[in-house]
Amino acid sequence: MICIKCGAQLPDEANYCWKCGQKIESDTDVEDLQWEKCEIIYGWLDGFFRDELYLWAIATGPEGDYCICQTPVWKQKKSQYFPDENIASAYHTELVDRLIKDGWQPVGRNHLWWNDKFRRRVKKNS
Repeated sequence: MICIKCGAQLPDEANYCWKCGQKIESDTDVEDLQWEKCEIIYGWLDGFFRDELYLWAIATGPEGDYCICQTPVWKQKKSQYFPDENIASAYHTELVDRLIKDGWQPVGRNHLWWNDKFRRRVKKNS
């Protein structure tokens, strides 16, 4: 069973969530809950390996993949493959703050400094 408030994995006989304290209602249909997932990635403006980059948040939900938002474009050396943290960290922080404000929960990060992952619960339409 999964807590509908925080998403913690619970034993089937749980009455309360061990993580957030949410009372587990027996009439809650857990099958109706689904998670949208979101990840911050980067891209080049006008093609691969250019000097203008941006970060963007791409989500996968019930309707498929979609872009949530993106940062302004910045310039960096063409020889630098990944986003320059010295240039892009402020944009990254703004993007993360916007996602959290929109109800996305941070769930971790890949080994790359900008590659945060999020989730947001959605209710299936009957």
